[in-house]
Amino acid sequence: MRWVWRIFFLAAVVALVVWLRAIFFPSEEKAIRKHLTETARAASFPAHEGSLARLGNIAQLAGCFSPDVELSFDAPREGHVTVHGRDEIMGLANRVRDVPGGVKVEFPDVVVTVNPDHLSATANITVKAQQGGVSDSSIQEMKVLLKKIKGRWIITRVETVKTLSRRHPPADSIATS
Repeated sequence: MRWVWRIFFLAAVVALVVWLRAIFFPSEEKAIRKHLTETARAASFPAHEGSLARLGNIAQLAGCFSPDVELSFDAPREGHVTVHGRDEIMGLANRVRDVPGGVKVEFPDVVVTVNPDHLSATANITVKAQQGGVSDSSIQEMKVLLKKIKGRWIITRVETVKTLSRRHPPADSIATS
């Protein structure tokens, strides 16, 4: 009967070690997902953000990116926008924070591919942004390139993914049989 308790105790210790390893040493994919969640949280802001909070949140957002980051995306009502470097990200984030009602950013769909070197990765994400007080959301597919620098995942490039749209031919060009 003692051997049953020993096996039970050993199984409990192994389970504890596996659980602690997952907590303190998450997989690369989990670390990237966490970083992207933090990025979305830093990009979001409430309707009445105080000046000091605004500066801190903008700095936190900029810290999610590499110093030489490049963002190339299609902005609603703005057209195509290209941003180079953290300073331009901070300027853009400051201008966007003037939007009335605040903005909530989410990444509801994230697919992460870690390269074999475990130092770079690609994340295909769906970006959902909703302005406070507005029922419509802006939804866009994006490709995010990341690098692991000094043990931390950093975004190095973001670009809009052009999704295929089905175009219908004009009615008079449809052949009938």
